[in-house]
Amino acid sequence: MWPYQRKSFFIFDKFLQLYGDDFWHYAKSSQNGTTWSTAYNTNIVYSSGLGRNGSYWYDGTYLHCVGSQGGFLGSQLWYRRFLVNFDGSLTPSAASQLVLSTAGESMLWPSIAVDSDGYPFISYIRQDAATNRYPYVTKSSTNDGTWVTDAGYPFQLSVVADNNWRAGIIPLNNLRMYVLYARNANACVGRLYNAGAWGAAEAASVTVMGAHSHCFSITNDGDNVVLTFLSGFNLIYRYRTFGVGWGAEEVIHVSAETRSAPVVGLVNSVPYAFWIEAGSIWYMKREGGVWDATPNLIVSDNMAEDVFGDLNDMITCSPSGTEMFALSYINGGLAGPWNVRHVYLSFSEPALGTPRAIPHAGI
Repeated sequence: MWPYQRKSFFIFDKFLQLYGDDFWHYAKSSQNGTTWSTAYNTNIVYSSGLGRNGSYWYDGTYLHCVGSQGGFLGSQLWYRRFLVNFDGSLTPSAASQLVLSTAGESMLWPSIAVDSDGYPFISYIRQDAATNRYPYVTKSSTNDGTWVTDAGYPFQLSVVADNNWRAGIIPLNNLRMYVLYARNANACVGRLYNAGAWGAAEAASVTVMGAHSHCFSITNDGDNVVLTFLSGFNLIYRYRTFGVGWGAEEVIHVSAETRSAPVVGLVNSVPYAFWIEAGSIWYMKREGGVWDATPNLIVSDNMAEDVFGDLNDMITCSPSGTEMFALSYINGGLAGPWNVRHVYLSFSEPALGTPRAIPHAGI
């Protein structure tokens, strides 16, 4: 999983968690974050189960899913929509839908979001037959769980080839969308989708990304965009106001590690940034225009690197919450191949506005 790809949700007072086993993506639900349902195979596409090859978005009724087959030349991009039932189960709207398939090419590391009328957008990285990589967006002209690629898509975001491109997309209000794409040692770039068209590319950061271009997270505050990203040891925050533009950057925290990728979520327009450092998950919030003076510990789990020697792809959270944040992470130091773990930060236990970390559980 990567920070800009959402895989944890809190729906109907239940947790919904998505994860992969290197072959398929699965869903589990839980009432208490400890006891989980039987795994449900979402059947998006075989061999998409590596976490970074899948992404999800909940629009208030439906869970929208995208999966790719990763680094295999000739791989495909697939979409599927599910109704989320009150008991936490999923009902598919249709069979898995083929989005893209081009011989000799790969569609990598997708992100999905849905506009205010239910039309899905997918950002992804296209690797052509010469192994050049470019960021793209595609969109469906249908909003019923089927996929028909809309006129003018796929849309290429940049003509600069770079193996390190990553792209994430979020919904705003009134059919507007925002996509952010980044590469190593360069400033983040963004585009606003408004009135049916993509605007010009704009600098979304002043500070350049570090050596890990997937270490960013975005969410929306109405029509505004909230960005967190990692540059060196610095966890950085920036806010884009609709009709105005990007504000000043703020350093949230200086980590002891260069792999503490932040993920951002909102509670009543208050940003919360989460990250892994020193084997633990921490958070800080920005209230009244000021970040917490010191980090708050959520859980210590002696977290170790994953099988790729990384911590940057090991945490994600629900995009917003009123009662709690749902977070998932991977502990690469635990026995077993996947080691998906879950923890939540509650605002209603014991009292609204008093966050309390709930002990983690394996999924």
